[in-house]
Amino acid sequence: MFDAMGRGQKGRIFMSSCRPDELSIESQDLKHGVYTHYFLEALQKKKIRKLNDVHDYVWQKVREFTNEAMHPLLNTSEKEGALYIF
Repeated sequence: MFDAMGRGQKGRIFMSSCRPDELSIESQDLKHGVYTHYFLEALQKKKIRKLNDVHDYVWQKVREFTNEAMHPLLNTSEKEGALYIF
């Protein structure tokens, strides 16, 4: 499903909080979904701007917080160069 969404098209980015066979977990303590919390933390507190670095940060934090119950995904049609979030 993920590969088919961007196949043959440039400029497509697909980010997901978890794999298709997993549930995206909400946390009352975090006041967000776990993925959203760490995504915003990467941008706002850590000031990370490269998309791959944001994903790496979120991937690690989400897996730790959920005890490996969630595995965030990133799929992009751009294979070369850095993508930035502004």
